[in-house]
Amino acid sequence: EIKNFKFSAHSNREGLLSIVDKLNPGEIILVHGDPDAIDWMGASILKRWKDKKVHAAKNGKRILFD
Repeated sequence: EIKNFKFSAHSNREGLLSIVDKLNPGEIILVHGDPDAIDWMGASILKRWKDKKVHAAKNGKRILFD
């Protein structure tokens, strides 16, 4: 008997927020996704964790850390 399983290399939005919760980073750089998804994720992170710094990576953009 052969069974097929489909897996995605992508996590859903709540799964990504769960990772932020578990790792508890001080700063987060969003590097992959369409602009609307990046905006949603950044806003969702800041809504849940007001102490986080969120950056959206862009070609040629420098991100400096404290």
